[in-house]
Amino acid sequence: MIPETIRQHRPKGTEIRYKGGHYYVYKVKAFWDREAKKPKRRSLGCIGQIYEGVGFVPNDKVVKDPLSVTKEYGASRTILVLTASLFESIRKHFPSDFLRIYVLAAIKLLERDLTSRRAGWAYERSALSLLLPEVHLSKNTVAAFIERLSLMRGEMVELMRTLCSSQVSSVIFDGTSMLSAVRDNPYTEKGYSPGKRSASQVRLIYAFEKVSRRPIYFNVVPGSVSDMTALVSSFSDLGLSNCVMILDNGFFSDNNIKAMLAGEDIHFIIPLKDNTTLVPSAYKPYISYKDVIGDSFSYHGRFVFFRELTLDKYANCNVFIYYDERRNKDLEKERIKKAKALYGETLPKEVVAQLYKECEMLGVTMLMTNGASSAEETFLDYKARWAIEAMFDTMKNTLSFTMNYETSYEAQMGWAFIEFLSLSMYYEIDRVLKEKGLHKNYSVGDVLFDLRCIEQSNSNVDGKWRIANLSKRRKELLEALGVTLELISKPADFTDAG
Repeated sequence: MIPETIRQHRPKGTEIRYKGGHYYVYKVKAFWDREAKKPKRRSLGCIGQIYEGVGFVPNDKVVKDPLSVTKEYGASRTILVLTASLFESIRKHFPSDFLRIYVLAAIKLLERDLTSRRAGWAYERSALSLLLPEVHLSKNTVAAFIERLSLMRGEMVELMRTLCSSQVSSVIFDGTSMLSAVRDNPYTEKGYSPGKRSASQVRLIYAFEKVSRRPIYFNVVPGSVSDMTALVSSFSDLGLSNCVMILDNGFFSDNNIKAMLAGEDIHFIIPLKDNTTLVPSAYKPYISYKDVIGDSFSYHGRFVFFRELTLDKYANCNVFIYYDERRNKDLEKERIKKAKALYGETLPKEVVAQLYKECEMLGVTMLMTNGASSAEETFLDYKARWAIEAMFDTMKNTLSFTMNYETSYEAQMGWAFIEFLSLSMYYEIDRVLKEKGLHKNYSVGDVLFDLRCIEQSNSNVDGKWRIANLSKRRKELLEALGVTLELISKPADFTDAG
């Protein structure tokens, strides 16, 4: 017999069961039993207890609609609108998992230190949980999904191939080391990292379209694998043809050159190291510019002199040797400054002699190519590669991409794909800023940081959604970006990224 003092606290749609001196409350559902031809009730599990003098106390299985909710809205909505084309590409190639993939990439762009543990919290704080609802991102769910995602390399490559369309005329390849302290991972190996020789690491290989700078390819390779070894499989993945590949000198090897020369309509530009035997020693010192003073072009308000060599070893290949006076002087000053910091203002004679010998070679760039471009066009194409250094800085510092604590290759590959998509979102927003003429006053980080202040909330008396913190300046910024804000009423209305 349940006392009335307990019964009066029974929630609707429940029953009370007395066990071991406690009054447990079970959620029940009525249904019609066709065989017995009478109504019955099915238990849906215990949802709490009723205590004397306290009343009903729910347990953690009770799901209640919160009385009020406040969600970050401005930055989330901006990402959704400005990356709509990427949303559709992900949907096409990952029809079963596109929402989870897209949401993880978006919140990675919003949260610097995103991990499997924090993904669910970040999702719930963001209006993405209302705009793109029912995405399950608990710690264990995310960790398992990321590892499963690594098995979909074929789908990843197909998506990347759509980014590398037939209109891509020049592709910049580069690699970067990502330190990794995990030992039980065959991809974590000792390798060279600037300033940290023989550090445990994995390698990320990236490719970018030259004009837009947008990323079109990534891969994770063991830390000891050099960029030159990873190159052949990389451009095979993309199925590149009729384009120019702009490479760093780390990609130079006899096998790579021959593989590129054997490819269909593959043209490349690759720098040669100072010790190359393809160029006569007499042409390598900067002072050699005096022999070709009649061959030059203007670059950033200065003259760059050049000479051209035809190579016998590689058919249809030639080398342009460039002599840049300003770069020679700038590098010379830098070398002298470092020497004085080490030895003092008065440098020893043997140090001066060594510096003089080293400075003879500064300001000289040797570019090997099989293309038909002129010396000036080849030089300008190669200079575009330096913008990629800024991209890797964005990855590691602005977006906090890291492999240090991922426990397996599968987790590293899965997160690397999410980060590749997040970087793609970053550059898509950056493209819009440039098109709208906003890049002089705003960076992508500036925009997302500022717009995160805009919230949607139903924390008011009538419980209706309202947009908060939408200042005139932020409203004007959103209008310039082509982003409209709407009150959230039915989440399903916003599942379309546009």
